[in-house]
Amino acid sequence: MDGKWPADAANHEGPDSDQTIMKINKYINIVHAHAARGFSLVELMVALLIGLIISIGVVQIFGATRATYQLDEALARAQENGRFALEFLTQDMPESSVAIVPPTSPTLVPSIF
Repeated sequence: MDGKWPADAANHEGPDSDQTIMKINKYINIVHAHAARGFSLVELMVALLIGLIISIGVVQIFGATRATYQLDEALARAQENGRFALEFLTQDMPESSVAIVPPTSPTLVPSIF
């Protein structure tokens, strides 16, 4: 069969009509068999492998993003703690009676101010 639908099959009369109907049925069966074939085991395994690779990539991206988020949170917490300590020291320094001497001298000298 050359793959073309016989156009005059419905109007065809005579001794060839049975042959034409058989050709049409054969053509329909070939098309139907090809369309209803489904996936082979190899095709399914390849599809599963591709899905697995994509899933692993998504999990890796999620893990990296989560680690970055946790690091940023820890840095923000440390910065906030440092800011609080500096603010606390800035408020308490004028009230103290001890002056801090530059690092060349390791002793603390009482303040006269």
